[in-house]
Amino acid sequence: MSDAVAAKVQYLLIEPVKDAHFGTKNFENPDDYISSGEHFAGKNFEAYVKSIDRYPDSHFDIIVVDGRARPSCIKHSIPKLKRDGWLVVDNSDRTYYLKPFSFGGPDWKVFTFDGPVPGIKSFSRTTLLKKCY
Repeated sequence: MSDAVAAKVQYLLIEPVKDAHFGTKNFENPDDYISSGEHFAGKNFEAYVKSIDRYPDSHFDIIVVDGRARPSCIKHSIPKLKRDGWLVVDNSDRTYYLKPFSFGGPDWKVFTFDGPVPGIKSFSRTTLLKKCY
């Protein structure tokens, strides 16, 4: 990574917190901020997801979603993308990641890529979404 690019990179560690209402939530619901990962049972990722909200709308050229609470991350990422910006969603073969959203039509161009997962004997999908509005 060049020094110019490195100067623009900011790393944040935002840990999940205990969620007293975890049992009443659904990991597929973008408004619940939880993960389906068994190691994160009882945890809430709301602060992690909302860390992008401190940036103005239409701020980013590209956003990569490849972490926890992905439906929540996608929801908060959409307004932060510039027109002609790219939203990259890894493991989008897990259909619940994109299910709550209406991608396609004139507002979004959708590209999917299937391929092997390094180190695992399986395939997965990555979806690239180009924001056209």
